[in-house]
Amino acid sequence: MLSKLEARTLIEHELQSIAECEVVILDEATQDHDWGWVFFYQSREYVETGEPTSMLAGNAPYIINKSTGEIVVTGTARPTIEYVQDYQKRLQDGEHGAA
Repeated sequence: MLSKLEARTLIEHELQSIAECEVVILDEATQDHDWGWVFFYQSREYVETGEPTSMLAGNAPYIINKSTGEIVVTGTARPTIEYVQDYQKRLQDGEHGAA
């Protein structure tokens, strides 16, 4: 079973491997669920300066399952809640590890 800190660290490592700039997890936006968390992120420069040209676009939140460590990138075409609901349905249908 992952702790929230362990899950956050996994997401940070994932982001470091794909991001073209330094990014930070937006802790205040992190969503807690019984099965895990949804982590949001943004460029460090935008968070520190508020400069709109530094804002990331297309930075889909990550879901991480606390029981399995599964990491799922959501998307940006729909509201985040819809991706979370889809994931929860897959868990209920038994398509992923135990919640």
